[in-house]
Amino acid sequence: VANSCYQIGLVCEQQGSYGESIKYLKMCLRLREQVLGKQHPDVAASYYSLGNVYEAQGNYNQALQYYQSGLRLQVATLGEHHPNVADSYNDIGALYATQEDDAQALASFQKALQIYLKIHGDQPHPDVADSYNNIGNVYAKQGDYVQALDHSQKALEIYLKIHGEYHVNVAKNHHNIGNIYLIEGKYTQSLAYYQKALQIYSKVYNYRPHPDIASSYYGVGIVYKQMGDSSKALAYLAQSLELQAAIYGAQSHPDTAHSLHQMGLIYKDYKNYPQALRYLEQAFFTWRACLGELHPNTQAVYSDLEEIRQKIQH
Repeated sequence: VANSCYQIGLVCEQQGSYGESIKYLKMCLRLREQVLGKQHPDVAASYYSLGNVYEAQGNYNQALQYYQSGLRLQVATLGEHHPNVADSYNDIGALYATQEDDAQALASFQKALQIYLKIHGDQPHPDVADSYNNIGNVYAKQGDYVQALDHSQKALEIYLKIHGEYHVNVAKNHHNIGNIYLIEGKYTQSLAYYQKALQIYSKVYNYRPHPDIASSYYGVGIVYKQMGDSSKALAYLAQSLELQAAIYGAQSHPDTAHSLHQMGLIYKDYKNYPQALRYLEQAFFTWRACLGELHPNTQAVYSDLEEIRQKIQH
């Protein structure tokens, strides 16, 4: 009966019926505790599944409580150095990252990495690479770019050993490293990593329109803009915009808004104010549709738009 409740709960979660899912998973949890006792891996799995549903529902505090209860049981029943325990630390870290609690996210990701390294040793393993990647992302958010770069490059080395050059994870890491170098103002290095990401993504997705390819074109365009090469910047941003139009159609999307805004700013630098106005207006309408009129991104474009309108009037 407990297993039937568990399976029904999982199906309800997949269908987005979170209330029903929670009802069945809690029923399963009570039955498993009665039959198996409270100190059992299956009881831990029930806590963990409830955490998943609460997270999917956006109820992060409840999710965290269930994840942590499941983790305590996993440590008690499976031992500290078990893949399931590491997976739980990883998921708790991801939840903290979603809540912008970088310190707790970092601690959880580091704990996961420590266990994965104990399990896999020097053998290249995706879990180890993912952990280095997660830690690198948190350091980047904290502005510690030396640590971010170190962890991202360790992840990249492992992904290359596992997958070879042409794999999404390899491309993603090249892109992440490109981001870090861009923030640091190291444009030559940033450009090289973005271009490599673009090359890999294009081949992996068979040159079909994909958000990752569009994002890489955007990254290359931004680097050229920062380097003062406006014509190349425009060419890459236009390519990004063309792909975004193919992917999202008439739907407003933040990626499209970013591309439109940056193209508007380049035309503003060119003093081509009619073109600047055209792109900035589109960027404003897109941001407003995505995030509302009062969001900082919408307001930033509005400010640029007003500046262009005044220049045209004068």
